Amino acid sequence: MWSRMRMTLDPGIVALFGSETRAKVLGFLADVREPKTGYAVAGAIEVKPPKVYGELKRLAKGGILELVADPGGPARYRLGAGPLREFVVRRVRITTFGEWFSRPRRQARDRLLEEARSLRVVLPRSEADRASVPNPSEFQRPRGKALALRRIGSDPRRRVRGRP
Repeated sequence: MWSRMRMTLDPGIVALFGSETRAKVLGFLADVREPKTGYAVAGAIEVKPPKVYGELKRLAKGGILELVADPGGPARYRLGAGPLREFVVRRVRITTFGEWFSRPRRQARDRLLEEARSLRVVLPRSEADRASVPNPSEFQRPRGKALALRRIGSDPRRRVRGRP
């Protein structure tokens, strides 16, 4: 059984958008593929529908959300593509179980994983000149200490598998 986690938002995001409900509405609508009804939004963000409907109407009236009218059906809302959506997706993304595990989402993640597997990073070799290191003696272990550590089995350079 999947348990629900309490949603906590960054206080800066809440301050930026003016209310926690507004931030959650935008965070949810930024990540959905299909326009959603107010009832679906309320269920996903766990806020009572009257509060959500007020925010949806306010944001649609202000031109922030697109209202998709369905003849004879309920109004559906979405956050259009653009800088606001990109910002919200990076900072407040809220998604549902069904959306996250939908076939297109899984296929997109699989493609990204395949691309990531083919990446190879070549680290540059250090060609540091010993003369350029100030106080090189600070980085060298005295011979007597190295011998003593080996004798008691604590030399990290000589660790045996399975031994501390």
